[in-house]
Amino acid sequence: MTGNYTRPETFDRYIAHLDREYRDFYHEILDVQLANPDKTLEQIAEPMLVRELDGQGSDNGKLSDDDIKSCYANMIFIDLWARFHYRGMAVAELADAGFRVDVFGAGWEALECRCKDNIICHGPGDSKKCLEALAQAKVGLNVMPWFKDGAHDRIFNTMLNGAAVLTDGSRYLNQILTDGKDAVFYSLKGRDGRMSGLVEGAHRLLNSQYGSKVAHAGMELALAGHTWAHRARTLDDWLTLM
Repeated sequence: MTGNYTRPETFDRYIAHLDREYRDFYHEILDVQLANPDKTLEQIAEPMLVRELDGQGSDNGKLSDDDIKSCYANMIFIDLWARFHYRGMAVAELADAGFRVDVFGAGWEALECRCKDNIICHGPGDSKKCLEALAQAKVGLNVMPWFKDGAHDRIFNTMLNGAAVLTDGSRYLNQILTDGKDAVFYSLKGRDGRMSGLVEGAHRLLNSQYGSKVAHAGMELALAGHTWAHRARTLDDWLTLM
């Protein structure tokens, strides 16, 4: 895993200045968000804001877009909390299942799990260090940031450096990747506090023959359409049309 880790509860500092009533309301939104990781913050928060603040908006009592935007200023902690909650959960679940998990980034010493000895902390580093680590890996774990229609460059960096990708999905990833062929998907949602398909996916990819096939297919896919050069050409085409 390449990326930093922060204990989620530390993000409470972003709303510490608010009255208790508002803090409780934002934590209610957080609880619903954590229970529904397939939804965006906007999908969760806006109906709850309308319910809570109906009659207090600036547009004849109704909430305007500007009212809603002002509320989001206090919700950055929800995005960060959810992101690091699931990032830590994925690493802890793999470690507790007996996998050695190498993590590259700051803060991982603070992650709590039953089998902490299985988490090998390499500390923070620059992008070059992360790419070199991926080149030595068999499997690259990805936990998506809190947007649901896009990708993280960690996925393509993993593929281009020859490792197999184990990732949760997004609308975009579900369109460009084939589960079991060029990547293996797991779900943030599961039963009994476990992610669906995470441990099983890791077991499958560490089978040398299967994992090698997925890694090879992933590299071919990334080389064909998902390098930084491809993105630069796309941006250049768009700018030319403007």
